[in-house]
Amino acid sequence: MPTRTRWLGLAAWMLAGIPCQAADITAIVGATVIHPDRDLPSAVASRSTVIVAGRRIESIGPAGSTPVPAGATLIAGRGK
Repeated sequence: MPTRTRWLGLAAWMLAGIPCQAADITAIVGATVIHPDRDLPSAVASRSTVIVAGRRIESIGPAGSTPVPAGATLIAGRGK
């Protein structure tokens, strides 16, 4: 007979494959991003868009060319 721990493990495994809904996606548009692996001044990327899905950063790029997913929550990052 499966134990509670096995059931929880099975449920977690099954849920891990479900993609994030649009409500779980946040786009921070126009923010300044500091790249820790670069030296100044190239470490500073102003006017960037950061796409966050759930608790993970999915992509970072220039605000003018980084697409924002439909239905994403938008946060104005200008000056931040």
